[in-house]
Amino acid sequence: MIDKSLSDIFWVLITAGMVFMMQPGFLCLEAGMTRAKNSINVAIKNIADLGICVIIYWMFGFALMFGAGNSGIIGSTHFFVSFENAEPWFSSVFLFQMMFCGTAVTIISGAVAERMRFSGYLIATIIVSAFIYPVFGHWAWGGLFGGAEGWLAKLGFVDFAGSSVVHSLGGWAALAAALVIGPRQGRFPKDGAKSKKIPGCNLPMSMLGVLLLWFGWLGFNGGSAFAMTENVPGIIVNTILAGAAGIGSALALGWFLFRYPAVELVMGGGLAGLVAITASSNAVDPVFAIIIGAIGAIIMLSARLLLERLRIDDVVGVISVHGAAGAWGAISVALFGNAKTIATGLSWLKQLQIQVLGCVVCFILSFGLVYLLLSIINRFFPLRVTEEQEHIGLNVAEHKESTEILDLLTVMDKQARLHDLSLRAPVEPFTEIGQIAELYNRVMNSLQEAEAKTSAIIRTAVDGIVTFLKDELSIISINPAGESIFGYPEGSIVGRPAAILFDGQGLKNGIGEAIFNKPVSMPVDKSGVSHHEALGKRADGAIFPMEVIVSEVDSGDETFYVGTFRDITERKLAEESQKKYNDDLSKLADKLAVTNKELEAFCYSVSHDLRAPLRAINGFSEALLEDYIDKLDEQGTDYIHRVCAASQRMGQLIDDLLTLSRITRSEIKMELVDLSMLANTIIEKLRECEPERKVKVIITDNINAKCDKRLARIALENLLQNAWKFTNKKPIAQIEFGVEENAGKPACFVRDNGAGFDMTYAGKLFAPFQRLHSNAEFEGTGIGLATANRVINRHNGRIWANAEEEKGATFYFTL
Repeated sequence: MIDKSLSDIFWVLITAGMVFMMQPGFLCLEAGMTRAKNSINVAIKNIADLGICVIIYWMFGFALMFGAGNSGIIGSTHFFVSFENAEPWFSSVFLFQMMFCGTAVTIISGAVAERMRFSGYLIATIIVSAFIYPVFGHWAWGGLFGGAEGWLAKLGFVDFAGSSVVHSLGGWAALAAALVIGPRQGRFPKDGAKSKKIPGCNLPMSMLGVLLLWFGWLGFNGGSAFAMTENVPGIIVNTILAGAAGIGSALALGWFLFRYPAVELVMGGGLAGLVAITASSNAVDPVFAIIIGAIGAIIMLSARLLLERLRIDDVVGVISVHGAAGAWGAISVALFGNAKTIATGLSWLKQLQIQVLGCVVCFILSFGLVYLLLSIINRFFPLRVTEEQEHIGLNVAEHKESTEILDLLTVMDKQARLHDLSLRAPVEPFTEIGQIAELYNRVMNSLQEAEAKTSAIIRTAVDGIVTFLKDELSIISINPAGESIFGYPEGSIVGRPAAILFDGQGLKNGIGEAIFNKPVSMPVDKSGVSHHEALGKRADGAIFPMEVIVSEVDSGDETFYVGTFRDITERKLAEESQKKYNDDLSKLADKLAVTNKELEAFCYSVSHDLRAPLRAINGFSEALLEDYIDKLDEQGTDYIHRVCAASQRMGQLIDDLLTLSRITRSEIKMELVDLSMLANTIIEKLRECEPERKVKVIITDNINAKCDKRLARIALENLLQNAWKFTNKKPIAQIEFGVEENAGKPACFVRDNGAGFDMTYAGKLFAPFQRLHSNAEFEGTGIGLATANRVINRHNGRIWANAEEEKGATFYFTL
């Protein structure tokens, strides 16, 4: 009969309840560190394994562990424990040790979460609780209720509260199970790339779990004294100090290595410190308790990094926390334990050897036997869920349970697979997920509305819009205008190759070869858009000219092309008519027998001959205005002003003629010119001349071109002066100078919202002395655009215009 006071019995019962609190601690820790779609599965495992452990431990686990035996290998009494005539002390210890068994088994759950079958986990629970934990427990702690000590205990192995017996044993069993079932999908990419972290759904819940475990640990270590003695306060203090040291050590080392305070390392460090001190909490000073806890956290982090390098998926980190730190805790007994308290009579070195032996035996028994048994079972009864079940989550796959977030994800997944924008997520009011679902439904409403508008635009568009796959170049969809252009019945063209839309020659410049010979991609410009002219082929075989604009679209899952097809038959006819008109003009110029060179020479000569008399006229007119203005009547003064104005216009005309004649003869000096800066300078001078005008000017910065700076200034000056002049009747005048893509190439432009002109007369825009507006409306000589045209031609460039009467004009040019 063991003599224990009621206070001792009461203490053991209280601490048994505290150890029981570790079970909800594990539940919160693991549920928070796994994804929401598996949280229910993780929680039910922690409840189910406790129920199974309790029954099995009562049936024969306690007998194998603490039953009397002579061999030191296994106990042989107390099967199906009866408490009818049992002492209160015996019942109290049974309850306390039963909670220990539950703790050892539930450790496995954290490593195999999110991919192990519930039935497979129950098998692992039975293996560990029915045999492995009781057998190793007998080797280390046997003989408590009579009979021989366990063989490890006889050798001098010491583990006060279970760093190895409970924690290492559970950690090594978890390692075996994790190896048998393999990592989660996506955790370690098959191409050998860096591992991907899979975040948990609720880290604050996990932190609550850590605190619950810490509270339970006070009973775990304090109750292992089996009495309320004077040593219990010291045991509890050492436990708290080691846990705190583990937190500090993991926080500092993690911050140093990863440059941020990692939440999971802080939680794991605290638990590793608690695990490490468990074996020696009754036999070390507080300083050593801190050292043991700090080193335990370092070992935990090292093991964690090693497991990741070996591509072993430990969801919650139980292998590194319980397995590795638990082994360190058992070894630290020899390094820091008080010899009198341990009372084995062994030397320091001999004690260290025995402690290492105990750790090795624990690993061999727990890891080896669990790995062997689970591997055999897995061959006939798969322990892992299917890929589909893992994808949808074990809450639904295993238990037919769901959560708000899972319902939302299910709707999203269904929409992604079926492309059905009409589906909506269920909304639970007054919850965070419900609010997310409501906002998601609003987004879907907007998306469905936008999709309806886009579909309406595509259906009513006058251009053909065709989508086709990038690799196969087969047609995915075509709008009604496209079917009309190519002459195909509704729906008959989908799935056919895009080549049927083109004639045998394909696109111009050999682009068709790039389209139809895989795997060469469709040619596109920097903006991702490809502009081409091509010969199209209708269903009846008729060939017609068309303009094709092709955009490459990357939707994430696949890449496809969107092509816009426009029938340009009428435009081509108009271009041919314009070409004929231009040819006729050229023939007319030949008939006049005046070459450009002769005309330039004539202009140059006449301009010089006219300058002298014009200077005299200007001089005398100005003298009359200055000296005789008071002697002239009103009519005479008006005549003098008219003479001055006419002579100034004539002088400007002569200057323009000289500029026009010099452009062809002058030498081109190429350099990199900032056209934006030139434009700003020109606009400033125009503002100085007419400070009362309010004109909004927009000039794009950093437009650079390689050209002759002097000539570029002349061309830009004429274009901007025209824009300034033709907007003078607008209440809100606007001029813009910039660059935009045109036919796949960059082109400068000068745009205004002024008088504009009829594009019917565009053919004579750039001819000298051609004016589309009368002098009564806008003064001018008709030489400005001709001068700009000549400058741009000297640079092998091109100038053209687009305009609408009373709405403005845009002049494009390339250099």
